[in-house]
Order: sequence, then structure tokens, then C-alpha cells
Amino acid sequence: MIRCALNYQDIVIVQTEKQEGRIFCTVCVQLSKGLKESEVLCSESLFRCLSPTMDAIPVTVFRMTPTSYVLDALRVQLSLHCKRCDLDRFNKDRSNSNANHHFVNAVLSKFFQTTLLKGQSILFTYMGMTIRGIVTSVDFDALPPESGGSPLYFATITHKTQFSLQYEDDIESPIPPPSSSAPSFTSESFALLSKRVGGLKKPIRELQEVIYSALFFPPTTTSFKIKPSHGVLLYGPPGSGKTLLVRSFVEAFHLSYFTANVASLLSQYLGDSEQQLTSLFQRAREGAPSILFLDELDALCPPRENAGPNSTRLCSLLLSLFDELDTGVVVVGATNRPQGLDTALRRPGRFDKEIEIEVPMPSEKEEILNVMLASLPHALTPADVAFVASHTNGFTGADLRLLLTEASLLLLDPPNETVSETANETVSETTHEDTDKGGKKPSIILTLDVIKKALPRVRPSALREVTATIPHVRWSDVGGLEKVKAKLKELIEWPLLFEEKLKHFNITPPKGVLLYGPPGCSKTLLAKAVATEANMNFISVKGPELYSKYVGESEQAVATVFKRARLSSPCVIFFDEIDAFASARGSTSGVTERVVSQFLTELDGIHSLRRVLVIAATNRPDLLDPALLRPGRLDTHIFLGLPDEEARAKILNVHLEHVPTAEDVDTTTIAKRTEGYSGAELAALCTEACMMTLDDDMNAPTLDQAHLLKAMTTVKARTSPELLELYIRFNAQNEK
Repeated sequence: MIRCALNYQDIVIVQTEKQEGRIFCTVCVQLSKGLKESEVLCSESLFRCLSPTMDAIPVTVFRMTPTSYVLDALRVQLSLHCKRCDLDRFNKDRSNSNANHHFVNAVLSKFFQTTLLKGQSILFTYMGMTIRGIVTSVDFDALPPESGGSPLYFATITHKTQFSLQYEDDIESPIPPPSSSAPSFTSESFALLSKRVGGLKKPIRELQEVIYSALFFPPTTTSFKIKPSHGVLLYGPPGSGKTLLVRSFVEAFHLSYFTANVASLLSQYLGDSEQQLTSLFQRAREGAPSILFLDELDALCPPRENAGPNSTRLCSLLLSLFDELDTGVVVVGATNRPQGLDTALRRPGRFDKEIEIEVPMPSEKEEILNVMLASLPHALTPADVAFVASHTNGFTGADLRLLLTEASLLLLDPPNETVSETANETVSETTHEDTDKGGKKPSIILTLDVIKKALPRVRPSALREVTATIPHVRWSDVGGLEKVKAKLKELIEWPLLFEEKLKHFNITPPKGVLLYGPPGCSKTLLAKAVATEANMNFISVKGPELYSKYVGESEQAVATVFKRARLSSPCVIFFDEIDAFASARGSTSGVTERVVSQFLTELDGIHSLRRVLVIAATNRPDLLDPALLRPGRLDTHIFLGLPDEEARAKILNVHLEHVPTAEDVDTTTIAKRTEGYSGAELAALCTEACMMTLDDDMNAPTLDQAHLLKAMTTVKARTSPELLELYIRFNAQNEK
């Protein structure tokens, strides 16, 4: 922005020391609300052309005198300077008789009714090329009579003005590369970006590298003859901030922005879609430096072998337009289904830069919340924000915005007395003084209590297609198994709580845990307790649920489960009865072998299983595929045997904790007489005793010892000695 003392429609002459002569800039001062009287708006590209080092620019305000005239220009001769590669394109254009006419109509018409001066430098873009034009001569239809002095003639461009074009070769780029203080990548621009986008430091850095190299010509790309990337593919779950990131870049760095709703490009009329797409790319070239944003790209360009004729034509056209792109335009595509794109789009030279936007970590969610809360009245401390971030597993940025919206609606809901009282108490403490002085009703602000009440109302978007919840099972709900619980705490909680310590010793957290033992020995209950105590989402999968009668759908079901778990991390995937689909290969059908192979592929981490733990349970570990049990997959094996006497007493106490019992109830005695019972059978024993009590007397106040002993005659231990012998052999084999 150039500042000087101006009046409306003054002509500004800008003097620069870079050129031998003067570079002129004519400005029409706009009397707008956001513009001060001492400021003149100047385009960023022109400003960089005038002063690449961002030094002060001498400005002369020229006011009309008797020897200065503004006349309609009859002919204007322009010397056009562009890079050598762009000059070759001009030479090709000039082989067409209509090239000059098209160039004048498309570009120089932008200067209609503007004022030029001989020696003036103008900067514009055409077909993605950045061009600098110098006015070498101006002819007028008729000049006013001489009145002494040296007259100065300003030329006004009209529809009758004819242009004579000369093409010159600039070895150097017409726009000098921006320095560290250039207006395109200033600290102020990044400050604006950080205020709009939170939790996306890595994607911001990667996108910045592409935009800088493609639009602002860094010296490395010109000196090493490197062709910068012009295509960026953003992919991630819905609501992760893909569109927000692109729009924030455009706003922060003052770029031209072109976008289209992909659905609007898909027309039923033949050729209409192709025309719209071609026009979109054309406008992006003419507006360079620019960003062209294509959201939901998978709908525009699916794999051509599975697409209809309309989609096939559009995809082929998009590939062709991509190949014609030159400097000045970056095409950004966004999708949440990168596997649903045509493979030709993802090769080098097109969308060769892929940026993944993952579900944010707790620290990143804190940044997102701080950005959102900056525009909301709230009383949240940093500790409160950290609490919300740690209790919103699987939430994307859009989910966090919905959470704050739901909390705000709770504050405005008159029937919700509990929330209203909480809000009013907080408000009265924070704004009591203002209420007393002005007599105004205090404004309602967000508090942690209100957000806690809104949490159950919001379900993460990544989990709406699957059953994934945080169960409410504590370690105390699992009777006995103290050594097993201690081992699970070490395996599951340490990677979450002491991640840096593990990295210090180069320890890779386990990917999977196999729980095996007789039926009813708390395998499922332990998995739920793990998810609850570690505050992780919980996805439960039954082995037979994965099978389908259609070829390929069973493998897809396995991949979908892992994909959902990654989106909702930290997450526990619990595969119950894993022997139903992961039996040893070679002894089963083809579909089972394919499912096992897909399962092993997911465990091997082609797609990162960061903060995702697989817990599998079975009572027949001997049937599992050996490849599943090696280190790096289900590498931790935990045997859950039948509970001993002490464990049985603890299990009985857990199940009778909320049951009114008589004074003669002695769980120790029952534990001694129930050797061979599993945890599930002890739970069934307590239930059967309660049912017998009500059967004898519907008004009985308590459960007594006699009914517990009587229930033992009905509920028997059912674990066979042969099954226990099988576990002994399996344990011995693993210890070798």
C-alpha cells in the first residue's frame, strides 16, 4: 500500500531507482469506508515489480496544470517482456492471424478507461503467463495547441485505441522473487492464517511449499530448471478442514480464487460440462497467480473403467487441462475417498503432491478450540480446553464446531433449568459489576459444565456409520485377574500417557493383543475396561459379521473397520471369536484365506495404525493362522484361565455389590465350593440365586446364603478337561 496526500482522481507518478527511467502508476482514489485519505491501493504484483526489496517507493502526486492533458489515445505501442519459455508460446500464438486481436481483447481491455503515460510499466497475466508491458509510444488523434512549457500528455484507453505489440525476451523473471519480507509471505500473513486455522501445522507447511514454488518463482526453480508442482490433493475425513485450509491461504496471501461445485459441472446436456470445466481453467489462468479448488473430486473423476461415458469424458478433459497448465495456477483437489480417484490423476505432473489431513490429536484439538473460542464469549481456562480436547476422541474440526454450537443452544434453551442455572451463576460472577452499573442483563457465556452436558449430543462424524462407543466398564468391575490387568495397563496406557518416554528408548507400542482362554473368563469385559480406562473409542466386531455372499465384500468389510478405527483414534478394535474368520490358511475356503490376508495387511501397517489397538479374543487359539501370532501383529498373548479361589470371591463380590444380601452371605464359602467355575458362570450363579429368592417369596427383602447354595445345584461348571489340556499344550508351544 502506497501512502501519500491525495485528492479524488489524482494521478500518481511512482519513481523507482531500479529502472533507468520512471515507472508510472495511475490510480483512481476510491472514497470507501476502509480506505484512509492518505492511502492508495496498489496491486501486490505491481508493488513487487516496483520494489522487489520492499524499500520505500518515492511517490509524486501530479495534479493537472495548464500544460498537462488527458486525451483519448489513438495508438499505443507496448513492449511486452516475458520469460523465454513464455515467449515461445507467444511466437506460436502469433502464427495465428487472430492472436494479437485475441490478446488485446482478452487482456488489454482490462485497462479500458484507465490512464497511461509514455514510459509507464504495467503488469498483467495472460494464459497463465506473467507479462510486463512498457508503453514505448502513444499517438493521439489531435493535440491541443502549444501553450508554453513542456506539455505532459496522459492517454486514456478507449474502445477505439489500437495497440502495437513488440515481444521482448526477459531472461530474468518479470516478477522478482519475494524476499523474507515480501507481501505474499509475511509474518502478518502467517499470523492471519494461524487465527483462522488451528491444528494443521504440517498440512499448512506442505501446502505453503507448493504454493510458494508454483506461484512465486523461487530462485531454485529457475536456476535448476525445476518445474514446480501445480497439483495438490487434500484428503481426509469429512469436516477435517480441507476447504477451510484452502480459503484461508487465499485470504492470507491475497491470491485469486476460483472454485466450482462439482455437482454443478455434471450437466445432462452433452458438452455443457466440458465447456464449464474449460472455462474454469481459463479464468484461473487469466487471474494468475491463483488457486483453482475442486471439492469432492472423486465425484468428478472416478476410475474410468467403472465410470459412465459422461464421467469418462470429464476425466479425460481434466487430465488434458492439467497437462496444459503453466506457472501461475495451482489446482487443489479435495476428497475423503482418495482410493475413489482415477489413477492417472495421481501420477507426477498432475496431483503429484498429496497431503493427508488426519483426525486431530488432543494437542491439535486444543489449537482448534482456541481458534473457535476466540470469537465466542466463554469462561474456559487452558485446563478446561485441554479437558475438552482429551474427551472428544474422533472429533474433527467440524465436530468441535458442532459441539460448541450445541453448548450455545443449551444456554439459550429456557426449559433446561440445570444448564441455565449453571450459566447464570458463571455470568453473575464474571459480569456482576456491569449488571449493577448499567442495569443490563448479563451476556451468557460458555462454561465447561455446559460443554460437558453437550458432549453426549454430538457424535463424531467418522463414527456415525459404525457402532463405536466408549464403554463404561472400570478395572474394578473385573473381579480378580490382577496380573492380567497390570499387564494390559502397561501395554495400552503407557503408549498414550508416556509416548515421549517410549520414543526415547525407541520402543514401538504393540499393535495387537490376543486374549485366549475358556469361555466366560472375562475376555470381552477386559477389552471394554481397557477402552474405558484409557478413554479410547471401542469398536466391537464379531467374526461372522465380516462375511458376505458377494465376492470382495468380506475383505472390504475388514478394511472398512480399520479405516473407521483410524478416523476415530485413539480406538480399540475388539475382534470377538477371531477364530471364526482367521483360521489357518490352507485348511479353509478361498474367501477365508482372502479375509485373513486382508487382516494381516491391515496389521502390517501399510496404513499407519497410530493410536489404534487391536484386541482379539478366542477360546480356540490352536485354530488361528500362525502368521497372525508372530511379532508385529498379535504379538502379545495373554491367557485368561479359570479363576482361583481368591479371584472367585472377588468376582462374587462384584456381582453382589448392588444386591441386598443377608448377613449370613459368605462369598468365601461359595468361592471354595465353586472350583472350576468361570466368571460368567459365577455371574449366572448370582442371578439364579436372586431368581430363586423371588420365586420363594416375591416380597423377600434380601438374598441369603441358602439360595446361593441352592443355585449351585442348577448352575454347574461347564469347562471340559480336554479344553484345559488344549490351553496347556498351546502355552507350552509358545514358550519354546
